[in-house]
Amino acid sequence: MIKYPLYLVPFDFTEVSQNAADLALEIAKKNDGQVYLLNVVSDKKEKQTKRSKLQNHIEKFGDDAVYFAHNCIQGEVFESISKSIEILRPNLVVLGTHGAKGLRKFFGSHMDKIISNSESPLLIIQDKYSFADFSTMVMPFNRHKESLQITSFAAKIAKNFNATIHLAPNDGVNDNEAQQVATNKLNVQRYFETAGVKYETHKLAGKKSFEEELISFSKEAGAHLIAITYDPNHNFLGTKNVFMNHMIENDEKIPVLTYNSEELSQTYY
Repeated sequence: MIKYPLYLVPFDFTEVSQNAADLALEIAKKNDGQVYLLNVVSDKKEKQTKRSKLQNHIEKFGDDAVYFAHNCIQGEVFESISKSIEILRPNLVVLGTHGAKGLRKFFGSHMDKIISNSESPLLIIQDKYSFADFSTMVMPFNRHKESLQITSFAAKIAKNFNATIHLAPNDGVNDNEAQQVATNKLNVQRYFETAGVKYETHKLAGKKSFEEELISFSKEAGAHLIAITYDPNHNFLGTKNVFMNHMIENDEKIPVLTYNSEELSQTYY
């Protein structure tokens, strides 16, 4: 049984997957974890060549190569990644994408499936991302308890990087919803205080859509990460998957930490 934190990186030797590996390494070094590079090939004949290429790539990390493990498997990309998550149970999956075009090209319509089928949280970065810091994070939530399910994962990242989490609640449209949001805000604040996580709470202006205001606020706050629950049943925009896709493809290229709410049906932290 793996007892150290494990960070799975689907790796295809593109620049964005290399950046994902670099980011996973930064996280692994914070808590003596291991980065697991997974390459998927369609032709069995490629496996040995790609395994050797993976090993050569890891050796370029010098002394930090000790943090890495790797494997090359044959199969379809989505199914292979999902199966590997199921078997390895990584603490975090770090995924690189090329934005909207890359999502369709590499994952196609399967990005939602990867998130919704994953039993592990995912950290998704866009093309041209280069890690510099994680000291500022933004966490939106709404009136649904499920929206708080990213809380413990966000707290772990925040503790590792001594970050401040900026809470951005999506206020309800009536008094009842507003009260539910207030209750969730109190619960998440208590959790962060108990966990020793620094946080600030903000009220968005409400003049534009929540999506637009969240991205604008994240930019103004200098956010290095947006932590948001993937909740297909209670979507922020009311349309299944649209909000999460917009977050993943945000023009500011801010990485997104997410988790499928249906995997934590009985607990919110």
